[in-house]
Order: sequence, then C-alpha cells, then structure tokens
Amino acid sequence: MTRLRDVLPETAAVVELGYLASEVRGTVAVDTTSGNCVPTLGDNFFEFVERDAWECGNHQFLTLADLEQGRQYYVFVTTFDGLYRYDMNDIVEVTGMFGGTPCLGFVQKGRGVTNITGEKLHESQVLESVVAAGEGRVPGGGFFLMLADTPMASYRLYLEGPLGRAELARLARSVDDTLARLNIEYRSKRASGRLHPVVAQELRAGTGEAYRSYCVGNGQRDAQFKVMPLQRAEDCTFDLAAAVVS
Repeated sequence: MTRLRDVLPETAAVVELGYLASEVRGTVAVDTTSGNCVPTLGDNFFEFVERDAWECGNHQFLTLADLEQGRQYYVFVTTFDGLYRYDMNDIVEVTGMFGGTPCLGFVQKGRGVTNITGEKLHESQVLESVVAAGEGRVPGGGFFLMLADTPMASYRLYLEGPLGRAELARLARSVDDTLARLNIEYRSKRASGRLHPVVAQELRAGTGEAYRSYCVGNGQRDAQFKVMPLQRAEDCTFDLAAAVVS
C-alpha cells in the first residue's frame, strides 16, 4: 500500500477495504473517515475468543454481542460455503461501534508470536518497528522475515535489498529501539543482557518471490499464501543463508 501511495495523486482518496481473506469477506467499510468496518453478519456467523484467553488454553467462545471496544479476539467463522467454526488464525480488534454493532479491524495472524526469554514478541510489534525504521514503508525490496534465534538469544532480521551495510546497521538499531519501546519485556531483557541486539542481514533481490514459490511448492495454496514475518528460526525451512548478500 505504501508503494501504491507513491504513484497516486495527492488528492486520491484511499478507502479501507476491511477484513478480507480468501475464506470470507469479513467486514465492509461504513465510515471512510475513521476507517471503521462492520462484520458481514448477514452473510456469515462469527464467533470469537478473547486473545489472552485463547493463548492460555481457555477456549470460551463469544458472539458479536459479547465483544468490548478496544479488546482483541481470535475470530472463527461459519459460512454458507460450508465452513464451520473455521479457525482463521487471525486476531481482530474492536475499533468502535456502529449503532449496536462492533467494528472490527485486523491486527495480525495468530501464530505470529515468539518467545526467547519471556519477551513474547508479537508480529504486529515487528511490523510496526520495521515500517517505522523505513519511515512509513518496509525498506529495500519490501520483503522481510524476523527470526527468533534461541541459541544466540537474539532476533535476526532479513531484508530484501538493495540496502548496504550502513543502512542495515541503522535499520537494526532502529528496529531494536522501537521493539524496546513497544514491548516492556523486550526492553527489560535487552537491558539485562538476556537478549542481544537485533542483527540485520541483506537478502538478494527476488528472494521474496523465491520464498513464496518455495512455500507453495511445499503445500501452501497459492491463493491463500501469506507471509508470516515473525517466526522461530527452527520453523523456517527456507534457506535464507543462501540468499544473504555477503
């Protein structure tokens, strides 16, 4: 989206599409100023589990009437197409109310959480940190992965180039600083030395497409492919080392 804005006229209006996935059209925009979107409750049945409860193993399902503004939930859908209590593995947040209907906004994929020493880093925090480091956009070619390296007690940030060593070092510092601001436990673990600084490495141009092809070739459906930008190093089977610019 940030790259598209660069080629649009300044007067062009950009309207929120809402929560959209290949399985379901989750919401539609009702307010172009605030970006608030309401769920497609006439076409789908939605259930939710509060985020912290789900991650602690408490699977108490809620309906739209039970949701509270400002809270985050895992979402499950039942559709006319045959999905029943389908786990979207998505986290949504109640961003406001439209009459008596909660407005929902996508936050991040559900499994995008890593933990090396108790910091519980979330995908949304990594995304915000990388985009902030790139001054509003993902730096370089637009593809990146952050891997939690438990044996080294640090996070490795891989960014598709072109970038250069000086820019990589700046990006690593910026991401590290922003993560410390966003995540109090990350800040604590960095201050105590239990976590080491973020290390950034440049990937050759085209690595993002190569990664997509690899994932699709290993069973992911092309139409449903989504990059999980935050992963444990041991879970990433793509050979990033071979794509690193030396």
